[in-house]
Amino acid sequence: MQVDSQLPAQHKGGGMALHPNAEFMQRTMAAVASGDIPTFLAAMSDDIAWHMPGDNQLAGAYHGKDEFRRLMTKIRDLSGGTFKMAVHDITASDDHAVNIERVTASRDGRQLDIVVALVLRIKDGKITEVWEHFFDFKAWDDFWS
Repeated sequence: MQVDSQLPAQHKGGGMALHPNAEFMQRTMAAVASGDIPTFLAAMSDDIAWHMPGDNQLAGAYHGKDEFRRLMTKIRDLSGGTFKMAVHDITASDDHAVNIERVTASRDGRQLDIVVALVLRIKDGKITEVWEHFFDFKAWDDFWS
């Protein structure tokens, strides 16, 4: 999985101060972009819940870091390592953060190129729950089915 951080300048240290949870997510996604998956996993609570909607082989609720690792491995394997996320924006409050990302991948001659919003619950400095929202559910389902 590749992550490219394309955050606007105000999210890279310029402009207004960021909410601490936005800074936390910015650091976390920068770690993922550099290939530092252990830092990404350390940012999650041990009992994280990751919700992947849809009608495809990835859809479901994943509980705990081990299930999340298996999900990421499955995404990598099914996409032949082509799955990429480009973070476009992060916003946050005391309890949540929202990442807007562009996701691309290729699989069996098909291309995926959609926008995804991740809604993340953050408690005590850890990501405890994530809901994925795809701007084009049909494209997501068709690609992974």
